[in-house]
Amino acid sequence: MSENDEEAHVCPICLEDSRYRDPITLPCSHVFCRQCVDNQFQRMTHDGDNMGRCAYCQQTLFGDADRFFLQGGDEDVHPVDRIAAYGQCVVAAMDYPTGPNGENRLASAAYHSIGEIYIMEFPDSEDLSLMTFPDLERARQNYERSIMYNPGNHEGLTMIGQCVYGLRHDDSDQEAIASARGWWSRALAMNPDDHIAIGKMALTHDLM
Repeated sequence: MSENDEEAHVCPICLEDSRYRDPITLPCSHVFCRQCVDNQFQRMTHDGDNMGRCAYCQQTLFGDADRFFLQGGDEDVHPVDRIAAYGQCVVAAMDYPTGPNGENRLASAAYHSIGEIYIMEFPDSEDLSLMTFPDLERARQNYERSIMYNPGNHEGLTMIGQCVYGLRHDDSDQEAIASARGWWSRALAMNPDDHIAIGKMALTHDLM
């Protein structure tokens, strides 16, 4: 095998031979280790467009998904339009090569953001003390979709617990409280430093 053939399989991120590391060919035809792309993409969901490009040629990886993601994060955009933008992002994300267990970090991050919009932008101001929001069930559904596409999203698990707890009838609703604590326990199993989950577990301790 020629030296050029060997170089064609070198991952531009880790500089290892991608043939032995579950290779992914991006739309621009450059080949990477799957884990390297996943790690890069995980950072992209926090840093924006700069991480949404091929690390070798800088071509946009997911078409209009980057633009949708940035538009969805713009606080000046109406919440309904932000939700629609993230929905478009999910559609674009379906072209992203998923991980061996079906992970799709872009879709997961978009659904997580939709959940946050439903919680933060549409609260019921008359009864915030019980966290009873008219769109809390929709938030829960989107967080669960987020987990479906990225089971490692411990923050999503925490937020599902918050939604379930907020949807309880009252503090005597043992089934809902137990379910919420179950979600928080799962989140803490992934990240023992999840301060929201820790606080919620302490808050509900005397209710069980």
